[in-house]
Amino acid sequence: MFGKKHKKRSHPFTSAVVLCAGSSTRMGGLDKQTVMLWDWPVYMHSVFAFEQSEFVDEIVLVVKEDLIPEIGSSVRDCGCQKVTSIVKGGSTRALSSSIGAKAVSRQAENLLIHDGARPLIDRGLIDRVAGAVYEWQAVAPGCRIAETVKQVDEDQNVVSTVNRDFLWTVQTPQAFEKNLYLSALEHAEANSFFDDCQMVEQYGRTVHMVEGSRRNIKLTTVEDIALAQALLEMEE
Repeated sequence: MFGKKHKKRSHPFTSAVVLCAGSSTRMGGLDKQTVMLWDWPVYMHSVFAFEQSEFVDEIVLVVKEDLIPEIGSSVRDCGCQKVTSIVKGGSTRALSSSIGAKAVSRQAENLLIHDGARPLIDRGLIDRVAGAVYEWQAVAPGCRIAETVKQVDEDQNVVSTVNRDFLWTVQTPQAFEKNLYLSALEHAEANSFFDDCQMVEQYGRTVHMVEGSRRNIKLTTVEDIALAQALLEMEE
């Protein structure tokens, strides 16, 4: 156990699960979680953001087995008070997400599930999502699509122009009442969902969207790392 006791809460106990066990298949051999980004490895940026949120009471990290010692040492050295456990991830994102959700404290009432590959998450977005789950039980941040969207057939011929007024791109952290999440997980087929909101949708519950941030990019390729670095340097 890493964390220490905190002052009395004025909100339901909320656990953040940060997923850092991805395969990084499109990173040209790099493990994106350990890439240095503005003097810190990628995963630490997410840890720091959740550490600063007054809505978050604990952080559970889901990582590759071989990274557990390194990440555990970094967390201790940085004095992160809210990290309570670091657990081995699964072979897929869906499995890692379920492992993390089951590793949170028994007293947790709400969950925030975040992709560690989104290191530019900030406290404001975390607070916005965590606050909304009190009312909606299942919440995801996202951005309205600005580009024109075309639907095509198997030959890449345009079939129609999609009305983008009701289209959003989805981000993380996604927030849920813990009991709702675990119930949806119990009824889900293994790897039948791309993100946690889809699992809850398949369970028949409504997911509410809140405004995300275009800064909250996901690191998928080496070019994304360069973009994230440029954004941090520009802000500095």
